[in-house]
Amino acid sequence: MKKCILKEGLDSPTLLVYTKAMKKDQKKYQAITADLLRKIRSGTLKPGDQIPAERPLAEQYGVARLTARRALSDLEERGLVKRDGRRGTTVADQTINTNAQTLTLLCPATSSALIEETIRFTLAKAKENQWLARVIRVMENDEKPMLDAIKVGNPTIIYGWPHEISPSGKLEKAIKKAGSHIAIIAGRVEINSIPSIMCNDEDGMTIALQTLKDSGHTHIALIAPDIDPSHPVHAVQSDKWREEMRPTMTEQELKENLIFLKTSYTENALVTMYKQLRDYLESPVSEEITAMVCLSGELATAAVAACRETGRKVPEKMSIVEYAWTPRSELSNPPRTGINTHIDRHIDIAFDLLMQLRNGATPKKLHHLVKPELVDRETIAPPAH
Repeated sequence: MKKCILKEGLDSPTLLVYTKAMKKDQKKYQAITADLLRKIRSGTLKPGDQIPAERPLAEQYGVARLTARRALSDLEERGLVKRDGRRGTTVADQTINTNAQTLTLLCPATSSALIEETIRFTLAKAKENQWLARVIRVMENDEKPMLDAIKVGNPTIIYGWPHEISPSGKLEKAIKKAGSHIAIIAGRVEINSIPSIMCNDEDGMTIALQTLKDSGHTHIALIAPDIDPSHPVHAVQSDKWREEMRPTMTEQELKENLIFLKTSYTENALVTMYKQLRDYLESPVSEEITAMVCLSGELATAAVAACRETGRKVPEKMSIVEYAWTPRSELSNPPRTGINTHIDRHIDIAFDLLMQLRNGATPKKLHHLVKPELVDRETIAPPAH
């Protein structure tokens, strides 16, 4: 254990103890916040007590004035202190309420059932914890609102892989600089100190394919969105699909029946996917295919419509499994079988990690895999002969 004696504080010299729980790359303002938070929680600083202004606080901790200001702003956002231009900064009366925070959710502007579920569950969880919530949907090539939000320092949940949301790499750089107020769901960055929660996609794909195999299917297509095939999640899913299907499909068949559907912001994505799938189902390469795994609800919706249009009624002539299943899939005709990746569990874990980090603790485990589950409905039947 390493100790560092700082300048004289409020009543006595302040000992700031750096333990393993305080990571080497922890920001200076976070160390000040943690020290003041400890004093407030222990009762050393009581409601109404004065906290030094920015300049003397900066001198006390040997930091820049802006660093001290950020620490005070952090405590103010949590509802632990009150800042007044004339009276200065004082400890708030409601120090027992540690939930007075604002959560920011960053997610792509792309419309999808899973993103809508993510927003819904996040808002519900924030309400349950008496947090305010702000949702920022990131448009393509419009990174400024997102980057500005990260700098504020509020607890932040990011949905998806940062380089997918921000191909320029600016988001990933901002995350690495931001410190401990961010958790990523359905993605991660290559830095161990940033919490991440992901579905166990290898298990999810295994469950989807085994369910179809158990019904007698030997030729199964994989229908994916227009994302770089090297995308970490889709790489895992497509690799597992190839591995599982090699005993019954040739390499040429595997190549021809891994379908990436291209869409853009200027198109009606669902209609565009439907047209591409209709063309695929009318082509000779799909003749032996009796089942499809669709990697989103939108892909599954387009697939059902394309199957109907081409005379391959679901599930009699084509079986479908929807990956990343959501409750709205119950309303399709017929209700769709799918893999529930449990985005609600992702959000529960993210909130728990953020609460621990904001309270100055270091979680025992920062990276989590959520177990997927099969939702067995009506879009699977034995292949027609």
